Amino acid sequence: MKKIYIYLTAFVILLTSVVSCGDNVDVSVPHDLTQEEIDELARQDSIREANRNKIDADLILEYEVEIVLPHKDYPVTDLYIDVESIAGLFGMTTEELAEGITNIGDEIIGFCIESSGLDKMTASNTNSVWGHWWDANSNVVDWGSSAKVYTEYDPEGGYFVVGQYEGQYEGEKIRMVECLKYNDLRVAVVINVYGKQGEEYVDPETPPAGDPYSVVKNYEATLTSEPYDGEDIDVKEVLRDAFKMTTYQIYQAIEAGELVMKGLNADGSVYLTDEGEVGYTANYPGHWFNILGDVCTWGSEGFAYFCELHASEEELLLHPGIGDSSSDGDEYRFTQVAELNGGQVTFNVTIKIVD
Repeated sequence: MKKIYIYLTAFVILLTSVVSCGDNVDVSVPHDLTQEEIDELARQDSIREANRNKIDADLILEYEVEIVLPHKDYPVTDLYIDVESIAGLFGMTTEELAEGITNIGDEIIGFCIESSGLDKMTASNTNSVWGHWWDANSNVVDWGSSAKVYTEYDPEGGYFVVGQYEGQYEGEKIRMVECLKYNDLRVAVVINVYGKQGEEYVDPETPPAGDPYSVVKNYEATLTSEPYDGEDIDVKEVLRDAFKMTTYQIYQAIEAGELVMKGLNADGSVYLTDEGEVGYTANYPGHWFNILGDVCTWGSEGFAYFCELHASEEELLLHPGIGDSSSDGDEYRFTQVAELNGGQVTFNVTIKIVD
């Protein structure tokens, strides 16, 4: 029986080969598509692309954002959107729209649409109430190795901050579809991101001569009680001379996280997180302070003012500002210490509130 089974199996295999190949088919070479088959495949691709680009929304707003390459930091673009049209569709004022997005999830729902055309019902995976990180395939991902670009909406300003992940965005065309839903009405904000090759920045400065050193500088800022009022203090020459670096080199060090800005408590101690690291505001490098002069976190008891170091290729600005609970006559003092390249600058700043 065993031999018969083997012979029958061999016969079936041989017969199958004959039937499959036919008299005039050479299976050793790929099949050449006819023009009719090529046209059919193109038609199917067109249908798939149309379905992919189809957006289920009552209002579609489409924009383009150009990102200049190469880059060595996290450059951003402010994209103002047509909030009047969105508010009009929802039957509300722009102020009501801003409040609804600020409290997203109560009445207005935030979400996005991925490349498949399907809804992804999450309002945000960034620090914003509405916004997402996106990969090269126009799908939402978490911050990390697959992330390319992101959107973060500012409800009060009426714009998206569109930015990129440092060193990971290479100019791909990425289509981000950010959406809002109110009752049965849907809005889609389509943001097409493109990369554009730019010129490398040429540093016009040379580092100051000598060795890095430590220096103490005292500054005073006069602000109003208007929430988040602030003042720019030019500290470029102070930092350049103390660190013996150009403005652009210091800017690069800040963007790379190499400059350390320590916030000091009123007793002179350095503020550290539970992990033993120097803590910052959302805008590194900077700190929030409370009315006692101690470093704190935003929203904590007594938080009153902040100070951040703002930088660009040509500017280095110390930016003290207040929170939302200051009044005429208030006065605050704080100390921050910036360290880089073996140099150190101590900033003693006094904020006076005058309306």
